[in-house]
Amino acid sequence: VVHNGQRIAVRVIAARLPPEQQGAALRRFGERARRKGRTPTPERMLLATWLVVVTTLDATRWPPARVVALYRLRWQVETRIKRIKQLVTGSRLRSQTAQSGEALLWAQLVGWALHEPLAQELRAPLTARPAPEPAPEPLP
Repeated sequence: VVHNGQRIAVRVIAARLPPEQQGAALRRFGERARRKGRTPTPERMLLATWLVVVTTLDATRWPPARVVALYRLRWQVETRIKRIKQLVTGSRLRSQTAQSGEALLWAQLVGWALHEPLAQELRAPLTARPAPEPAPEPLP
């Protein structure tokens, strides 16, 4: 990859989605294609069942299975941040001062954390060492 005139070495890691996720990925892919007025091709449908990650992480310290696990964790974090933003921007803070507004915002975030059942799942991989995953399948 070239960025700002400098060449940067990257790795491309492809891992087949688990069977239970492949059906959902194909449905989303088909729905998106229909919304855009396109016909899904067999090749693109095959690619929709794969996770492709481009990384600059050192291959000796970050084997493919760990990179994929890290990416999946990062994606969970991104979806939680999106939910928090929806919560915060979706409601009005009824306050007269910046201090009371900040207190209300903190209260909303604490409420979200207490009610979000997946928050604990997010913390678990950060505190426990993940079991080694099988190596991703090579692309056909």
